[in-house]
Amino acid sequence: HSFPPRRSSDLLGVGPEPSPVPDARWALDQAATDHPGAPVVLLGHSMGARTAVHVADHPAVAGVVALAPWFEPSDPVDTLAGKHLIAGHGSRDRITSARMTRKYVEKAGRVAASARFVDLGRLGHYMLYKPRTWNRFALESTLEIAGTARLATDQAPHRASGQHQD
Repeated sequence: HSFPPRRSSDLLGVGPEPSPVPDARWALDQAATDHPGAPVVLLGHSMGARTAVHVADHPAVAGVVALAPWFEPSDPVDTLAGKHLIAGHGSRDRITSARMTRKYVEKAGRVAASARFVDLGRLGHYMLYKPRTWNRFALESTLEIAGTARLATDQAPHRASGQHQD
């Protein structure tokens, strides 16, 4: 899928939000316009995961899958209200902190529909070592969130009318 070009002034990354955030918001708006009602699962590694939680408040977003995320205590969790978060981190990561990821997931769990930390064992930060483990985690977590979002969407009209779906 291709998106229309952006103005060069939009690409400067100057403004109240970290520079990848406006780009991610723009891409989400484009996806929501092109595919109205489709649930979006954001998948990000390191800073990409950090960007994902900053934009998770977009109405199209069902949740975030974070791979070895770079989370800081100041990162928002309110953007995950009613959304799903699955964060995977290896114990050998020396670039980002698995302990910080756990703390962030615990904090997000207070507002998120679900929040889970997954210990990926003796993996480091870079996904070149044991790529099948990273890929399996990414795929299974994304499908889990998408399936949960789809189930909620499919059942919403029945809840509103008092009907139950078996």
